[in-house]
Amino acid sequence: MNEAEIRQGLIDRLRRQAHGASASYISELCIDRFERRVDLVQVGVRLAAFEIKSDRDRLTRLSGQLDSYCRFFENVTVVCTLRHLAAVQSQAPAEVGLWTVDDALGFEVVRPPRLLRGQRIEDWLSFLPVPELRRLLRSHDRPAQGTREDLLVQAGTLPKALVRTQVLHSLRTHEERLAPKRARQLALAEARKAMPSAPHPETRLQALLSRGTVPLKALVRQVSFAG
Repeated sequence: MNEAEIRQGLIDRLRRQAHGASASYISELCIDRFERRVDLVQVGVRLAAFEIKSDRDRLTRLSGQLDSYCRFFENVTVVCTLRHLAAVQSQAPAEVGLWTVDDALGFEVVRPPRLLRGQRIEDWLSFLPVPELRRLLRSHDRPAQGTREDLLVQAGTLPKALVRTQVLHSLRTHEERLAPKRARQLALAEARKAMPSAPHPETRLQALLSRGTVPLKALVRQVSFAG
């Protein structure tokens, strides 16, 4: 399975869990000043990150990825193929969950993730775009003018639990707004796949020449010489 297939299978599996059906799922979310891109984020009771490693992937960036994810998320899990299991186990901290995925066996939980509580308020605030930072500040009678840096200074004085709630709401609504667009893109892609492909030019030419006596190779040589 490739990464996209694993991700869709993972979403299907998570939706069957207790809180998974009501959660939102975001693919390839950029974090940490756009230096990291998380394969799958689950926005539910907790904010959870999933890093997928297929057979085609390398593990050279895994340690750095997990360091970042553990700062920004409350649960972090690596989902890898059996080929990478031993290497991931040697690199992933004990608080990071580990699942395996296999064509025949499906998904297996090697160890569940532990709850991470060390998120700083500035890490939570990094998820919010400027318009939402302004709304958050206005709703709590705080100054909402200036640059993003100015807004972050003001928002940094709010209770962390309040900011966390706002971030979860923001990520859920963001994904809900994007869902119709992604559904249309998927439908268009599927429609394109279903369209009969045009025959290759050489195939059409061969069909025409089959009615005559000029060999295809000779005609190709003539065209090549003429060019």
